[in-house]
Amino acid sequence: MTAYDLALIAREFYTYDYLAKISRTGTCTFEATATQPDSFSLQNKNQLLEGRRCEYEGLLGSKTGYTTISRQTLVSAAERDGMTLICVILKEESPYQFEDTVALFDYGFENFQLVNVAENESEFMVSDKDFFSEGQDIFGDNQPFLQIDPDDYVVIPKTADFSALQSEIVYNSNATGGIADIKYTFNGTEVGTATVLSADAGGAREGNEKLFTEGNPVEIEGGPTTNDNAVFLNIKWIIIGAVVVVVVLSGVFIACSILREFNFEKASGKRRRFKFGRKRSRYKSKYKGYQLKDKKLR
Repeated sequence: MTAYDLALIAREFYTYDYLAKISRTGTCTFEATATQPDSFSLQNKNQLLEGRRCEYEGLLGSKTGYTTISRQTLVSAAERDGMTLICVILKEESPYQFEDTVALFDYGFENFQLVNVAENESEFMVSDKDFFSEGQDIFGDNQPFLQIDPDDYVVIPKTADFSALQSEIVYNSNATGGIADIKYTFNGTEVGTATVLSADAGGAREGNEKLFTEGNPVEIEGGPTTNDNAVFLNIKWIIIGAVVVVVVLSGVFIACSILREFNFEKASGKRRRFKFGRKRSRYKSKYKGYQLKDKKLR
């Protein structure tokens, strides 16, 4: 078994509060019973526990171990500012397994930070609920059709920014209700994964990658339903869009009418002046003998 194997076991172990409490208990007293007439106490030799020489703030639990091959071992978990770190020590000699654990925990908490993916991700715009959303309120008071799991985080150096991470989408997520996973790396090291959730709680659906790459409309199968996770079009934005289109078309129609009326009056005025000028020319030509072909009458 490797240190990584023990870290995986510890990650699962410390999700159970009762087990974590047992692993950080300093002393346990056993009362006398019918089969055990003597009361006795057992003392935990773990120096990371409260009141011990290497007491560590935020310790969730810690378990010592020993074999002739691995020597002194210690698997511990600690939490600060919402970030949980797991430390595994193998092949050490007492009491340095405790001191090494403290040093590693301090290094981790002082140099790394927990960053929420949903609050910082800008490359994958999956939280827009302008048209597709799920819930019961047809006027937009609902949840987006797609969203990044708000409980997913990445652990990155405090000197790094979220925008510096490299990301890759892997479709057909194994998470419940997930259609894809976004894997994040920093300088080639994996720092966390975020799940893209769908209103379809049944999990991944065939062809969901088109939602990200091609922008194709989503086909919704089935008729009316009372399911709280039903997917529908946001009527509010459709109505607003229709009103805007009507207003724009009305404005264009009015503008065209004004321009057409203005051009007609201008052309009619020119024709009237031309006819009046011809009448004056004929009148003067008849009674006063002007030569129209040589002079311009005014």
